[in-house]
Amino acid sequence: MSATDQDQLWMRAYRRDDAEAFARIYAAYSDAVYGYLVKRVRDEADRADLFQRIWLKFHRARDQWSPEYPLLQWLFVIARSEVLDGRRARSRSPFGALAEDSEKALARVASAEPTLVDSAREVAAETERMRAEGLSAEQVEVVRSRVFDEEDYAEIAVRLGKTPVSVRKVFSRAIEKLRLARATGDKR
Repeated sequence: MSATDQDQLWMRAYRRDDAEAFARIYAAYSDAVYGYLVKRVRDEADRADLFQRIWLKFHRARDQWSPEYPLLQWLFVIARSEVLDGRRARSRSPFGALAEDSEKALARVASAEPTLVDSAREVAAETERMRAEGLSAEQVEVVRSRVFDEEDYAEIAVRLGKTPVSVRKVFSRAIEKLRLARATGDKR
């Protein structure tokens, strides 16, 4: 039986309030979820709080999960949403350099209930919009990785074969280009 088949069995049972099914899901995926948080949240107390909120949101949204999506991927969507919500609660929007309409679109993708189809569509739409506004393929990749995937500059640099400093410059230039394009577009 594949992991996907097992996930479907567990989720069907969990939807019927089977505590053992939840215990199996938790045992299978809690380390991956916590590892995701370790990479993105420095403060241990914040990490522990987010970890609990992720599993609570998972519990509350269990009837929204669709068997067509891998369970771990769905958990990561919930985790990303909670991490971003936590950051917004502690500071201004993580997309401060973007024009306000971009902030709203990006924040909506990040904080929406975990529906992978809607998130994927909005990420794709934002990607197309960035391309239409003149960003190079590399700039689009760096902005997507930084904003949507929450990768740090070092992670992006390794994947692109660049230094973290050069990736930071690509990101800064891309954000400035978006800001100017969107400010100009708003005046039309």
